[in-house]
Amino acid sequence: MVMYHLQRPPQIESTASSYVLLWHATAGVPVTIESAFGSQGPTGQTAEVLATATTLLAFLAIVAVSVRYARHLGALVRGLDAAYLLATLAATIVFLAVGSKVLSPQYLLWIVPASLLLPGRRGLTAFVMTPVLMLVTHLYFPFRYWNLVGLETLPIWILFVRNLLLIALACVCWSVSPAAPTPRAPALAD
Repeated sequence: MVMYHLQRPPQIESTASSYVLLWHATAGVPVTIESAFGSQGPTGQTAEVLATATTLLAFLAIVAVSVRYARHLGALVRGLDAAYLLATLAATIVFLAVGSKVLSPQYLLWIVPASLLLPGRRGLTAFVMTPVLMLVTHLYFPFRYWNLVGLETLPIWILFVRNLLLIALACVCWSVSPAAPTPRAPALAD
């Protein structure tokens, strides 16, 4: 399974591919779309380098999220900060989607449970961003998917905006801080 994903080219909807496609749409850089590994995607060295870079950046972001979570784990266990746990989970899932070589529309369903349960202002932001991400995705998929494969400018821009929104959602989820532990009342002497 690991070799399969290492060998496959980036799928057309991935973050890496959206940069390749946007480069094509704005600067006229030639790009070839190929069907392989059960999907369509750009081929060539630029696509591979960007796919490797986004995967590496996502991995580093997940490591950073994990380290941050581990640093607060003791306080979290004592204070049972479920909101911070959800934010960590949401950030991890979104970073996985953002950095993956494949980012099909159904992958957005992974982010729904955690991102819609975040507390406070950031939770409200995630609550609004998640359906917006899905609506933006629906602007090109399924009806304009083959236009995207055909390198038409409008679906390329829609995809790029969707992926930028996804990166922004990851940042919103990651920016949730753990709550300060609630001090316990001193025990009364008998």
